[in-house]
Amino acid sequence: MTEPKVLEDALRRSQEMYRVLFQMNPNPVWVCDAETLRILAMNDGAIRVYGYAREEFLGLTLPDLHVSDDVPSLLEHASSPQPELVDAGVWRHRKKGGTIIDVELVSQEVLVGGVRALLVMAIDVTDKRRAEEALRRSEYLYRTVASNIPSGAVGLFDRELRYIVVDGAGVLDAAGVSKEALVGKTIGEVLPADTWALLEPLCRSALEGRTANGEVPSRGRTYFIQTLPIPGENGEVSMGMVMALDITARKRAEEVVRRMNEDLERRVAERTAELEDAYHHLQALSAHLQSVREREQARVAREIHDELGQALTGLKFELSRLAQRLRGHPGGVSDQATALGAVVDETIHNVRRISSELRPAILDDLGLVDALEWHAEEFEKRTGITCTIKAPRRRIEAGPDLGIALFRICQEALTNVARHARATAARIVLARNRGHVVLEVHDNGAGIPPAVLTSAKSLGLLGMRERTRAFDGELVIRGAPGEGTVVRVKIPCRD
Repeated sequence: MTEPKVLEDALRRSQEMYRVLFQMNPNPVWVCDAETLRILAMNDGAIRVYGYAREEFLGLTLPDLHVSDDVPSLLEHASSPQPELVDAGVWRHRKKGGTIIDVELVSQEVLVGGVRALLVMAIDVTDKRRAEEALRRSEYLYRTVASNIPSGAVGLFDRELRYIVVDGAGVLDAAGVSKEALVGKTIGEVLPADTWALLEPLCRSALEGRTANGEVPSRGRTYFIQTLPIPGENGEVSMGMVMALDITARKRAEEVVRRMNEDLERRVAERTAELEDAYHHLQALSAHLQSVREREQARVAREIHDELGQALTGLKFELSRLAQRLRGHPGGVSDQATALGAVVDETIHNVRRISSELRPAILDDLGLVDALEWHAEEFEKRTGITCTIKAPRRRIEAGPDLGIALFRICQEALTNVARHARATAARIVLARNRGHVVLEVHDNGAGIPPAVLTSAKSLGLLGMRERTRAFDGELVIRGAPGEGTVVRVKIPCRD
């Protein structure tokens, strides 16, 4: 082969290499004067990335592409000879539109027509730098969070349940080894078997894309564990995070509180039992006192009726005979004797009334229904308030104690109607159904105020409640303004 042919082939190969390395390189490449740093040539990649037209590029120098703060460092770097390929590091370049990008520059001195020039290639690493910065920030945040968890730990694990990174003040207590020794090991091989049996489902939940939490004991301490899925670039879960917070002190405090509560509940139960026992004794005493009082009132009523009543009847008879004998005597002594007889007659009536109020004889002689009918008539005569009664025709066998209790409750209810209700009518209803005796007293008065129902000064209501409670019954009093008041007593019937 002749020498011209060899040179021609070498030139063609050189041009082909230039075309591949310069023109067809996807990265920006340009040639600039080594002294003036004026751009002499650039490839299509530079035009595409930086946004300048070819003519605009030819009017620029290398410092025009750099951020102004970086220019002094650039000039210092460019003044040094670069006979070999030099990695100039990462620089900030400004595109035509003002956007700042990070580029890694690789340069080498070349001769162009006998003139020193720099062949520069720029590799855009903006996204890479941002990803690295984001990674650094994430790791910093992760370690900051981990290091600030008191007596706790945070770890990342892969899909094979191997620790990728572990940090936190409580790692040694939880795992028994340092955090550096955990990296690369599976979680199960560094934890006790019973701890791993509880922790493994939580970790696998994270790898399946679900958060999970629970309390897990380890090496004599108790930890609150939470696991989270960590998605990768493709959106699938690539790793998981486990966070452990030492709650041993809290659990011990809760146990102390639980024991204190149990002790308090036991004491309250014991005290309640004592109070209930005392209350039952008081109930029994109250019932006994009621019974004793009723018996005493019955005895006094009989003595008043029998002794005083008979004496007054005899006195009335003698005064009547005296008035007949003194007829015709001067001074009107016969009329005076007759007047005294009228006073004795009124006294006899009052004695009978007092005796009936102490213990109505009709209750013992004829039963509860007749006693209530008699009391309703007496109430109407005394107060002028219409009083009706509805009761079964058949005699209700309530027994003497229950009978007097129901009578006294009705008596107190009607007394309240007369004193407070401003009523014009009252109605008594007595019935027996499903093993209970039911007594109701209605009125059409003003209605009992709610405050009166709970007032400790309402001794009459307290008496009704005590009488009802002595027979294991229930007393309900309800009223509304303008609708009157209803007193309802329901007592089990003991045959």
